[in-house]
Amino acid sequence: MLSRLLLSILVLEAVGFAAFGVWLSRVGYSIWAAVLLPLAAYLLWRALIPALSFGVSGVWRRVEAGGKRARLRATVEEVLLTVWLYSAAHPFSRWFRPRPQPGEGPVLVLVHGFFCNGGMWGGMAQRLARAGYLRVHAVDLDPLYRDMQASLADFHAKLGAILDAEGETQAVLVGHSMGGVLVRLYRRLHPERVALAVAIGAPHYGTRMSHWVGAGERGPATPRTQWLAAANASHDRDAVDAGLVNIWSEADNIVAPQENARLPGVEEHRLTAHGHLRLALAPETFQLLLAALVRLKGPAGAAE
Repeated sequence: MLSRLLLSILVLEAVGFAAFGVWLSRVGYSIWAAVLLPLAAYLLWRALIPALSFGVSGVWRRVEAGGKRARLRATVEEVLLTVWLYSAAHPFSRWFRPRPQPGEGPVLVLVHGFFCNGGMWGGMAQRLARAGYLRVHAVDLDPLYRDMQASLADFHAKLGAILDAEGETQAVLVGHSMGGVLVRLYRRLHPERVALAVAIGAPHYGTRMSHWVGAGERGPATPRTQWLAAANASHDRDAVDAGLVNIWSEADNIVAPQENARLPGVEEHRLTAHGHLRLALAPETFQLLLAALVRLKGPAGAAE
């Protein structure tokens, strides 16, 4: 669904910016200007929302994000990645999504966040394959996460189909943003199916940015979302979950306040200079995931 929506938007943008280029040529601009100026306008338009999000999310920042230079780098990287994802990887997700191959390692299932799809995981899957992890799947869920219970049921069915096809009973779940919240909740509901869960940039205690796109109990979680508060109260009573790894960033431009991505009682890693989308695909995140996978294999795997 998201791919079709984004493709439709791309077509409309292409028509609009092409018309701008034709107008430029007719009023006397060179052919180069008629091509490059609309292209620059398109890139600026695409970069506007992620760039603004850093300023808006900074209002609630309570943690240091590595200094001005680190925040500038995080902004630039996030803008470039956002342009790439929403101009190519998401609308043309069938070209970029992971293609699982036969292998011996654990089954990995990658779960996207709000307004994303499985196309975002192509680069991660390639790095995992080079590290020897070939059975990598990406699921597509309702990109709006309008109802978490419905998303959990959808994921349960899709994970079941993956495990049946692979002949396994458990998988490693890796979720970004609302996908991180989902894999955390799913592990609690079905621990027998989850060997390890990794949450990346997940709004475990909600994000104030969701007030722009959500509504109460439906949509991305806000700090006042009741179903999330109930899940957190249950998590806090248990105190410890050794099978969950949580990765968050001080420079997150979507989870605000940024500390709402923290989660007590689990293995936690705090990064400094990555925006929300970039955090999912950053080299440091990959290394942390790889280390968790090696530990999962046990002493024999660590010695290889």
